[in-house]
Amino acid sequence: MAIIGKKKRTLRERTKEVDQKLALSEGRRRDLNQKYRGPDPRTTEYFGNLSSRTSAQNGGIISTHYQITPVLNGHYKVTIDLSKWLPQYGLLSFTREFQRIGSEDKHFRDLCSLNGTLLQYTSESLFPDKYDPRKKKVMIVLGNPATHSVAGGMFFYSRSDGNRHQFWGKLEEAGLITKIIDDTLEEEAKVRKKLILDGETSQKYLLGLTTFYSFPTPVSGDYKDVKGVEALFRPVISRVQRMELDRLLSYEFSQDTLFVFTQKSSYCYASSSLCRKRLIYWPLKGAGSSGMDLVDLLNLKNNSI
Repeated sequence: MAIIGKKKRTLRERTKEVDQKLALSEGRRRDLNQKYRGPDPRTTEYFGNLSSRTSAQNGGIISTHYQITPVLNGHYKVTIDLSKWLPQYGLLSFTREFQRIGSEDKHFRDLCSLNGTLLQYTSESLFPDKYDPRKKKVMIVLGNPATHSVAGGMFFYSRSDGNRHQFWGKLEEAGLITKIIDDTLEEEAKVRKKLILDGETSQKYLLGLTTFYSFPTPVSGDYKDVKGVEALFRPVISRVQRMELDRLLSYEFSQDTLFVFTQKSSYCYASSSLCRKRLIYWPLKGAGSSGMDLVDLLNLKNNSI
């Protein structure tokens, strides 16, 4: 009798199977907890009520399964115990992909570490230390940090080709920051950071910068940008989103501010929890992405508040 062996599956097929198992188990737990209003049987977290289980102050958060330090000079650190979020086969898949990203990006290796099930990384947010009550607060919520920008100490430190990023030109056009041209990108970054910290970017506005997802990724490769974060954390992305929203709301600068989201997915998620009168969607690319478009959006919101 001939013995027919099982067809060997490809890595892509095995990864897809793991993702499906994780998504199924996550969905089942969520359905049960929403139905019975009880805690997650594996992590003891209450779905949809994460804020009640956290202690937060100005960006520093201590929760059951993660910690976020307060912002210091534009940087903060995040620690997550993945064993509370992922089953064993999920941890193996995450570890494999995490190591692959690190093998392709030096800045990622410097900023992120995975020791067993303990994930730690450095991220960025930047808010004024000094407040002028006559100025209106604007917090631009970007997608997620680029590893080379976190390493360089400033948002949009440069484009991927090493040249100046057009983001700053758009903010200059919108009147949110004064025009800065220096000899080097490093000097420009230092000047911009000081202006933001001193609350002197504009005569009309106080400017704050943060990201919706705190996890940094490279600007190239399979796990670049927001799509990379959502792919890596796909099985537990709802938990990550709740964590990030708690962080946004913990910032002192968030009080009475206009939130300008540059990513449609994060804008839609925040719309379910934040006051829509203080939410703006302003894309960084394509139609409606100019500095003058941002001026119109800010004026429209200011007139409606």
